[in-house]
Amino acid sequence: MILDLLEGRTPARTPVWFMRQAGRFLPSYRKLREKHSFLELCDTPELAARVTMLPLAELDLDAAIIFSDILIPAQRMGLRLSYTEKGPLLEPPVRALPDLRALHVPVPEEYPATAGAVRAALSELPPGKDLIGFSAAPYTLLTYIADGAKAGAGSPSAGLPERSPELFEALLGMLENVILNYSLAQVRAGVRVFQLFDTWAGNLEARVYAASVAPRIGRIAEALSAEGAKVIYFAKDAWHLMDSVRGLPGLAAVSAGPARTLGDYDEKLGGRFPLQGNLDPRVLLGPQKLIAAEVDRIMKEGRALKGHIFNLGHGILPETPVENVRFAADRAHAGGPG
Repeated sequence: MILDLLEGRTPARTPVWFMRQAGRFLPSYRKLREKHSFLELCDTPELAARVTMLPLAELDLDAAIIFSDILIPAQRMGLRLSYTEKGPLLEPPVRALPDLRALHVPVPEEYPATAGAVRAALSELPPGKDLIGFSAAPYTLLTYIADGAKAGAGSPSAGLPERSPELFEALLGMLENVILNYSLAQVRAGVRVFQLFDTWAGNLEARVYAASVAPRIGRIAEALSAEGAKVIYFAKDAWHLMDSVRGLPGLAAVSAGPARTLGDYDEKLGGRFPLQGNLDPRVLLGPQKLIAAEVDRIMKEGRALKGHIFNLGHGILPETPVENVRFAADRAHAGGPG
């Protein structure tokens, strides 16, 4: 149904899926993690496909999203990837132009595990459901590569555009090709709906985003569109960047954050795109009476849009009760596109 909507057809109901729906909030996922490391799940196609399908077995959702990690391309570039109690760690961080010489730009064929997971998941996908592929956007991957860890206000990547513009542009240029090839590996394996995650885009000033980042998003989206994929763009905490997003080519939809209404986003984006979102993930921690009210409000807003995919404004929190996610999905479906 998501593909139908993104291709301009009217689905029978508003499509529903959730970012991080195959993650730690699911007991079935936690059981698998007792036996397998995170990277083992990512790098074994059969296991990745199994995790991809877990949410569809427990929740009434209209899509699965392939189980992987946004840092897989960095690992293939030659960086060491590990996971600590504080989060992912990439070594060595890239801090100067000469560091780029040690990095490799993988071609699509260098992602056999991810492509294999896509094919395996498609073979198990129930009729009427979509499989979503994904990747980090270039700037978001840059933050991890430059910092070696999650980005923050005081991290090395935060001031990179001003402190070392040559490194910033050179690394962005390399990562544009890396991300495109990683995305093509998934699309050529059969993905038709693709989401670009720009989790750290909100750290950028609007002028830097417009000049250096937005054009790369547009080129990637156009290339994937030419291969038959519909691209959804998610930029976290990035309301100040929406003027640039409004003009991006190649996008089929934009994911809205929870701090503004869908109507606000639609006006800001000139009504160009179907919108995805935008329930605050924290609402799913509360009573179902509150969940129902927020879902109903968002569904009402969605009926005024060019198209609407019900989702969160960001990923499901690990401590979220499964029954609350189920309740929200069922409530959204009951609301319908009407």
